[in-house]
Amino acid sequence: MDAPDVAVLITDGLSKYPSVTRTQAALAKREDISIISIGIGNETDINELLNIASTAQDVFQVDDYDTFLTLDTLVAERVCSGTFTPQSFKTLLSTWWIT
Repeated sequence: MDAPDVAVLITDGLSKYPSVTRTQAALAKREDISIISIGIGNETDINELLNIASTAQDVFQVDDYDTFLTLDTLVAERVCSGTFTPQSFKTLLSTWWIT
């Protein structure tokens, strides 16, 4: 069985190039790539997150990075249909931090 193609966008701000962002998200969706968008903090725009995500159910918005880490089960279920454990998702996220 092939794994689904999924992209997870995590942002704490607005796109510098909104039209390019919308175009690239549309191209990815045409290639059957599911997109989950996660906004962290109050510098994000829900409409931009909705435009990027595949569906409204694929949009998450949280107040801070600590709350973001509580999304592990929800996002893991969306990404891997429940086959990815919350703990392995949390471990993966801990390797993604860019400071």
